[in-house]
Amino acid sequence: MLIRPLSQEFILPLAGFLTRQRQIETALDPRLWIAPDLEDQYVSWLNKIVPDPDEKIWLALDDDAQIYGALETRAKTLSQDDIRRTYLSPTYGLLPMGMMAVEPGCWSDILPALWEVAAAWFQRRNVTQPQAWLNLCNREALAAWEKLGFINLMDHAVGPVAAATSAATALPEGWRLRPATYRDIKHIIPLFIEELKFHADLPGAYWVQPTTDTTRLARREIEMFLSGGSDYLYLLAERISDGKIAGYMSASASPPVAWNPNAPFLPPDRGILQVAIVSTEFRNLGLGNHMLAYLLDWFHRHGMTSVSLSYDLSNPLSGPFWRKHNFVPLRRAMVYTFPI
Repeated sequence: MLIRPLSQEFILPLAGFLTRQRQIETALDPRLWIAPDLEDQYVSWLNKIVPDPDEKIWLALDDDAQIYGALETRAKTLSQDDIRRTYLSPTYGLLPMGMMAVEPGCWSDILPALWEVAAAWFQRRNVTQPQAWLNLCNREALAAWEKLGFINLMDHAVGPVAAATSAATALPEGWRLRPATYRDIKHIIPLFIEELKFHADLPGAYWVQPTTDTTRLARREIEMFLSGGSDYLYLLAERISDGKIAGYMSASASPPVAWNPNAPFLPPDRGILQVAIVSTEFRNLGLGNHMLAYLLDWFHRHGMTSVSLSYDLSNPLSGPFWRKHNFVPLRRAMVYTFPI
């Protein structure tokens, strides 16, 4: 099996190969969705990736130049103003689900050869912990990545949307839910940083610790969300007596932007729950349950039929909470740490 980088003559065959593999996975799990024009979108993407020095697609070819596997390596250096620096290291690596495929039955044979060249590429770019995203229905792929030393990092889960009942929206006495405004930003930021530090302290040390610049970036991220319009909501749980912000959840019912690499895999009636946190001081009051009920009703009124979110598998609170509310994992992120 020959491993080589993608070149122009393989763009059309690779677009067809990737589309077929996504169709196989979609047949295995009906919650998966692919755009009707997925193959055309692949052609467009691949033409942009070939000349990009920060992205590389590796092909596994047999002696007749037939494609048996493909893998994209992506390494990005984040600018000082990039809001992702609040939780990612300045240089991070990604193996995107959309550009990853191997013929069924061949993962254990082909993936090690693809990963060998991908790992060397990441190390030349000083990426220390690349992450790979996979559809959970592809058990063969999950086992192959695990055998290479990748460990589970996050799950991307999907849950149903429905109108809220009066019981679900009855808050504990002395509390209220309301959308955030720009005046709330200075009160949200300490909770924002608490949530970042909580995740940075989880096992694996994948997420970065807050820095002296985190407040500036957090303000920028919140401002961007609040300026998004009626398809975005930053929901606060507030103590009425003193205005104390105990938790928040942020949600989007906006269609994914065209340049989002996940856009062809997100159905138009699926909303996204971005962030959810209740401060340690105010847990066990049911505030998370009430905020979620509010947002599911909000998604329902915006025409969504399902909602997706991602959570860290090392967080002992996340999995049980989302499973209780009928969220079922759809995709998984696995991470590899290069030896120092």
